[in-house]
Amino acid sequence: VSGEGGHVDFAPVGEQEIDILRYLNTTKKRVSYEQLLSGYGLEQIYQALANAESSKNTDEETPRLSAQEISKQGVENSCHLSNQALLIFCQILGSFAGNLALIMNSQGGVYIAGGIVPRFIDFIISSDFRKRFETKGRLSNITQQTPTYVITEAQPGLLGAAAFLLQQ
Repeated sequence: VSGEGGHVDFAPVGEQEIDILRYLNTTKKRVSYEQLLSGYGLEQIYQALANAESSKNTDEETPRLSAQEISKQGVENSCHLSNQALLIFCQILGSFAGNLALIMNSQGGVYIAGGIVPRFIDFIISSDFRKRFETKGRLSNITQQTPTYVITEAQPGLLGAAAFLLQQ
């Protein structure tokens, strides 16, 4: 089913995500999942955490990092803020993907595509992604039985279109 589900309003889970939303509300008119679950989104999560950290330590300026730098440092655990930002990214992705699984009754699985997640598959597996995917109250049994996959093909759209044409 075609749609633009990523543009639905971000629904934070817990105080830390509420703080991230508050930070983003200072610069955005509206915050959607699309703005958080991308490379740009990872950067925004990092900046929200850095802003909270700098408000505690006024003498320290946190540098702006690219999504690639944040994910690299997060996976390596060489930077506390990068690691925390990547963990939160995985949690938010888990919540959102689980919500979509319920909305669409995706019993065959949820497939995650895009340029960022395939770069840290082992990290996402060890994160709370699945916990947040499955934690859906009285309907958790549905998401617990729903598999999740990460598409690692660099050009899945082109590959699918080629496969379709070859079948014709």
